[in-house]
Amino acid sequence: MKAKLYPYLPGVLLFIIALLISIFTFKDYGVAWDEPIQVEIGTVYYNYVAQHDTKLETYDSREYGAGFELPLIFLQKKLRIDDSRNVYLFRHFVTHLFFLIAAFCAYLLCYRLFQNRLIASLGFILIVCMPRIYAHSYFNTKDIPLLSMFLVTFTVAQAAFKKNKAPWYLLLGMACGYTISIRITGILPVAMLTVFLLVDMVTCLVNKKNARKAVMHLFIFIFSSTFTLYLCWPTLWHHPLKNFIWAYNTLAHFSNWGGKLLFMGQVYDGNTIPWYYAPVWFGISTPILWLIAGITGIVFIIVAFLKRPLSFIQNTPYRNYTLYLACFFGPLLMVIALHSVLYDDWRHLYFIYPAFALLALYAVNALLHTKWKRIVYALCLMQVALVMVFMVRAHPFQQVYFNQLVSHKDESHRKNYELEYWGCAYKQAFDYILAHDSSDSIRVFWSLNPVINNVDFLPAEYRKRFLLLNRNEVPYYFITNFRGHPQDFNYPYTYYNIKVQNSTILRVYKCYKEEGK
Repeated sequence: MKAKLYPYLPGVLLFIIALLISIFTFKDYGVAWDEPIQVEIGTVYYNYVAQHDTKLETYDSREYGAGFELPLIFLQKKLRIDDSRNVYLFRHFVTHLFFLIAAFCAYLLCYRLFQNRLIASLGFILIVCMPRIYAHSYFNTKDIPLLSMFLVTFTVAQAAFKKNKAPWYLLLGMACGYTISIRITGILPVAMLTVFLLVDMVTCLVNKKNARKAVMHLFIFIFSSTFTLYLCWPTLWHHPLKNFIWAYNTLAHFSNWGGKLLFMGQVYDGNTIPWYYAPVWFGISTPILWLIAGITGIVFIIVAFLKRPLSFIQNTPYRNYTLYLACFFGPLLMVIALHSVLYDDWRHLYFIYPAFALLALYAVNALLHTKWKRIVYALCLMQVALVMVFMVRAHPFQQVYFNQLVSHKDESHRKNYELEYWGCAYKQAFDYILAHDSSDSIRVFWSLNPVINNVDFLPAEYRKRFLLLNRNEVPYYFITNFRGHPQDFNYPYTYYNIKVQNSTILRVYKCYKEEGK
């Protein structure tokens, strides 16, 4: 028994270390722009399920999944968490814990794929030490739970392929159904896995074997995924097929975002971004070595596919990499082909990163079996160290990370790309003001959601000290994260400044007289 568990001890240790770090640091992350909206979505679903409130039937955002938001609200209500600060702290911790559990699944998966504890440990690190994703794992309940469930699905899929038994396909279907209930883009693994199971059926028929087992696996998988999706997404409880198609079409052709974004120094409307928006963002915000390793892994797998194509479709270990290739390239090609509206860097596609990380690890594993073994170990260690140093220095603003493919000169990032677009750093602005201004009433100009979001995040005794103004009534503080306005504002006095990688991500101006209008 001990021998069986021993290979997993490094993963357990990494999980415990990451969990302890989060326990001491999760309160440092501010409230993101969309968090109140996510709370509202979960509450509407909760009221529908628990109190039979029919508002959901006409709710504007019912196309968004309930898979993660609804359990969060259930837990919040069960634990009687009502104060706004405690609500957000609870959400941040649970979301990050869910992410860490998925990272542990990455360790399990990598060990089973490569039979190497070091590569499995690197798999955990590649997930957790992706700077942007790490920060988002606290405050982003839209994209990070989806990423996490892709990892869980990959882990269960590998076990199902290997063991080829009905209970595993039941579990795989449940994982897939729950993934779709978080965001409808989770349908991609279901499509690929259905193809694989159909291939298994055809293979049995061609080889004149009994196909009953393959048919049963397909039926169990489709039934369990469909039932789990239905159970976890109340929007589907009435007219399930009609509402599912409506939700899919609504999100596939989403065009309601009317804002502007900064990309490579140019300002774009959300629906006019160039086709290379997502690939460039992915390329400049992924650590360089992981980027190189991922591309190398893709090349290695394509070469292997050309040599033995059937092994990537039939039930062999290579089938896993076909799934990863599809889950990485499929969404990228779809957003390019459909001219999908993207904004706020590439966060809508964060769920493709686990597949890319697994492709990178395929390359690392292959290179470790060559004479370059020591160099590969050294490079991986160096990249991990560099990323960790950045994450410690930039804490809690890892979400504005850029690699060395873009200039890090003074204010270069601010002038060319969206930075702290969700306004989490407003928390630090309010903390600083409270520490240096003893006034009973502190006037803050209020024009954007992050202001009120992060005032609500303050301890209750401090909230009442802030007077939020919707016009310039001096004296007052003006806080900006430069979203939609990368230039400096015309105020004479900078009160507080936060810089990461030589670019200002947040600034507080203090206005004593009528200036800056």
